[in-house]
Amino acid sequence: MKNDFDKLMAEVKALHANLMDMELRLRDQLPTSDTFGGVYVFFEKRKALYVGRGGNVRERVLQHSRNSVHDAPFAYRLARKATGRFATYKVEGGRKSLKKDAAFCEALRKEKVRISQMSVRYVRVEDPVTQALLEISIKDLVEHALQRI
Repeated sequence: MKNDFDKLMAEVKALHANLMDMELRLRDQLPTSDTFGGVYVFFEKRKALYVGRGGNVRERVLQHSRNSVHDAPFAYRLARKATGRFATYKVEGGRKSLKKDAAFCEALRKEKVRISQMSVRYVRVEDPVTQALLEISIKDLVEHALQRI
């Protein structure tokens, strides 16, 4: 079992290196010819700000900045920070109540525009366990960068 884990973590380390060595791209430069699962990182001014994963990387990256999409956790996070409305488990601080707050909705719209102009790096990873391990392995680096913006 330990050998299997060590092998998996070596793969995660190699994928992480491939991801960080990739040329930065705009979201509209993501491949359109095929769909694939993987891990992606948003960058602004060459700083990593958000890491995510999905079964269709292109679609998931685009969802973060579409006005019609409500599952845009990165945009919500940035809008919460911009408006001082931090996450809570109470009803009055949840997404449903935030959708009724005009100032928050405007901040969310602006953050989606901001995200649409960010650069992205991604790596193809079809296995969901490997995706999760890779996402976790770089999340701390991204969280630290996000706290500084």
